[in-house]
Amino acid sequence: MRAGDRFLSIVSGTPEKYAVSSQGRHVSATRTPRIRVLWKKQGATMGVERESGLPLWRQVHGILLKEIKGGVYRPGESLPSESSLSRRFRVARHTIRRALKSLQDEGVVCTKRGRGSVIQDETKTAVRSLQSQPGQRPAVHHHRNGQNHFLHGGVVPATGVVAARLRIPPFAPVIHIEACGESLGKRLYINSQYFPAEDMAGIMEAYQETRSMAQSYQKIGVHECIRLESRISTCGADAEEARELGLSPGYPMLVIEYVNVDTDGRPIEYGRTRFAGDRIELLVPGEVEKSLA
Repeated sequence: MRAGDRFLSIVSGTPEKYAVSSQGRHVSATRTPRIRVLWKKQGATMGVERESGLPLWRQVHGILLKEIKGGVYRPGESLPSESSLSRRFRVARHTIRRALKSLQDEGVVCTKRGRGSVIQDETKTAVRSLQSQPGQRPAVHHHRNGQNHFLHGGVVPATGVVAARLRIPPFAPVIHIEACGESLGKRLYINSQYFPAEDMAGIMEAYQETRSMAQSYQKIGVHECIRLESRISTCGADAEEARELGLSPGYPMLVIEYVNVDTDGRPIEYGRTRFAGDRIELLVPGEVEKSLA
């Protein structure tokens, strides 16, 4: 509990007179009303409006989000338990779960064992890298003001790894795009992407215009693709990576290599994304966890 937090006493019911028997005599007495004590953090709003027409879970979501943005709950701090929130808002626990799930999907909170729903640090970015998302690199969820930047690009000969991943002959022409992403003024990652030049003509120009790989795929007529694989490893930042990300050479980085294929199974993109290790969190969706079990 922080300074300024306070208790609210809510009295429910009214005093009722009743008779009790003591050694054969009737004595008049008054029953004490039931008292519920709820803990309220400073700046918190107490309830929802049941007559507003807005679903209760959305109201709970909106109130909690407003309190989080207003500093009632700090980054790294846990929200009250589901049962506490259920009592506070006087709604069912499944309503609370839905509101918390919405906050989690938005990257505002994360679930940690033994701590419940924890407020995310705004300086970190959640990386959903193992989902098969058509036309996208390993997906990065920026909490606020996420931006992609085109660094440089051109047509280059495919080296051994690039040729192997794209299943093309060594030294075949590929389109190379070097890009980076940032959030809250911090560089988060560098992404090296390679595309077969013949099949993906125009992808670099489209990306320079849109700064979105999903939109770039659409602009050149590729409307569907599949994430074939994602490989996760670690490495130390080399001189160029350290300079672009504002790190010291050798600083720990999370590396995700991935391959996208078209609907016929032909590789159309190979990428290698390097993340500053202390600026991201890796989220593995439930369905992927099952497949890895």
